[in-house]
Amino acid sequence: MKKLGMILALMMVCSMALPALAAPEYGELVTVATVDYDAQYWSSAFSYARVIELMHNGENNGLLISTCSIGTSGLHKERPGYPIYISRDGGSTWEHVTTVREKAAAIQSEWNPHLYELPCQLGDMPAGTLLMAACSIDSGHQRQSALRMYRSFDLGYTWEQFGTVAIGGGLTTGVWEPFIMMLPNGQLACYYSDSTEEPQYSQKMVMRLSDDGVNWGDPRNSDDAIDLVALEDQSLRPGMGVVAQMNDGRYIMVYEICDADNSNSGNPVHYKFSYDGIDWGDPADPGIKIVLKNGAALGSSPYIAYVPGYGENGLLLLTCGFQVPGQSRGNVVYVNDNLGDPDSWDMWYQPQNYRNPNGGYSRAIFAAADGKTAYFVNNIPDENSEEGYTKLVFMRYYFDETTYEPAYSGYKPKYTNK
Repeated sequence: MKKLGMILALMMVCSMALPALAAPEYGELVTVATVDYDAQYWSSAFSYARVIELMHNGENNGLLISTCSIGTSGLHKERPGYPIYISRDGGSTWEHVTTVREKAAAIQSEWNPHLYELPCQLGDMPAGTLLMAACSIDSGHQRQSALRMYRSFDLGYTWEQFGTVAIGGGLTTGVWEPFIMMLPNGQLACYYSDSTEEPQYSQKMVMRLSDDGVNWGDPRNSDDAIDLVALEDQSLRPGMGVVAQMNDGRYIMVYEICDADNSNSGNPVHYKFSYDGIDWGDPADPGIKIVLKNGAALGSSPYIAYVPGYGENGLLLLTCGFQVPGQSRGNVVYVNDNLGDPDSWDMWYQPQNYRNPNGGYSRAIFAAADGKTAYFVNNIPDENSEEGYTKLVFMRYYFDETTYEPAYSGYKPKYTNK
């Protein structure tokens, strides 16, 4: 009956077509939400900002949905959960419609959300169902972490927790940072960081597959996961994987590799290719390290998206924490217009710059339905407010030969409102 009620609610919402979009100008910064110092215990406040545009919901296509993590010490009376924000005007205005929270009372912190819209039927879930994969951890951050699945049948207004992908331990032996997507074989894939085999591996990049979004094998059994990047050097920690598919059919996965024995390594960003989203080559192979034409290496919290309508090969857009040398602290976006060719990585002016080292952690990019627009979400400090006051922000950019040009320094892109 609960699911039937959700489906009826979806039908009622879907009967109302989206209004004509009055989207913000390209390059215009829009505040989605704010949080002040009194509402946070850790200075990061917002992180893991995410956004999607609906493409499989009929008359409601074009609706934007955003969420994020809110950093806490685990001492709040009420867990912060994952706030859900919706925009019906292309990102000009945003409404907080609900907050998704873990059901288990022992869980106190909710991290690393990832949003996804089903493009086709999966199990008993129709196309257009909204999914969120996210990490829950106990109040002391010491005993148990779990990758939970949530779903919404009514465009994000209500959600239910319905499955568990994997279960791990506390901060040193946990499971983190899920990323979900449908694969050509009809299965739902969940890529995530796995520290459950420590000390043999300090962390691995792994994946699990599901035929229905509910069953992923035994969530406590690491043998049910497929190793993607598992390095023999125990000090190396691959993680924070994000996947995109390109026009040639290949998938590209980016991830950071932290080095516990070298704090100055910069957590370099690497990547691998796959033809089916499952086979990524030898797990012992660290992949291709991203190095720009000027010799700078990229580092920390990567996120990649692919704009298919730009030029002959489309355009890969990559954001990460910084580059070494240079310590840019994320004030650029990295680009590749040659299907991930290692010698073709360039740099583009970051549309959502920030000044605070705690800002901008694991921000995201989403390729819009038109094939040439990309949505950016980020967390940045508010320069007009007291220290510690941060905001979740949204921006969109249009990429074609007249609006985009790579440059190594000082270039401010031109924008025309298409």
